[in-house]
Amino acid sequence: MGSENVSFEAAVIAAVGVVLGVAHLFGAMLALLSQGVNSVLLLANSVPVTTTTAIALMLTAGFLGTGSRQGRYVGMVAFGAVAVFGRPSLVAPEPFPVAHAGLALLVVLYLALRNPITEPERSNVDESTSATRLGSTIR
Repeated sequence: MGSENVSFEAAVIAAVGVVLGVAHLFGAMLALLSQGVNSVLLLANSVPVTTTTAIALMLTAGFLGTGSRQGRYVGMVAFGAVAVFGRPSLVAPEPFPVAHAGLALLVVLYLALRNPITEPERSNVDESTSATRLGSTIR
C-alpha cells in the first residue's frame, strides 16, 4: 500500500472532499441544533444522510491523501452521494446546493475516467551485476 504516489490531482480532490465534508457536517450540526429549521447544506433533508456522506467525504480525503488505492472508489461513492442527494431545487435554486452538486458531479466524472493514484515506475536494474545474482555482499 505504501508504494503508490500521491499526485497533484489526488491532493486537489482530497482538499475538495475535506471542504465539502466539513461544510455538510457543519450543516448537519446546525440542523440538529436548530430543531426543525431546514438547512441549505442538508442532503435529502436528512441529518443522518448528511452526516454519513460528510464522513465518507473525509475518509475519501484521507485515502487519497495517503495514496490508498481504494480512495478512487470510495470517492466515487461519496461524491456521487453528494451529487444525488444534494440535487438543487428546480423551482428556487440556491447557490450552495448547485455548487456542491455540480462540483461533486465533476469529481465523480473525473474519478470515473482517471485514477489519481499512480504506481511508481520500476527502476531498471542491470541483472548481470545485481547482488541477487552474485550473492549478498554482506557477510
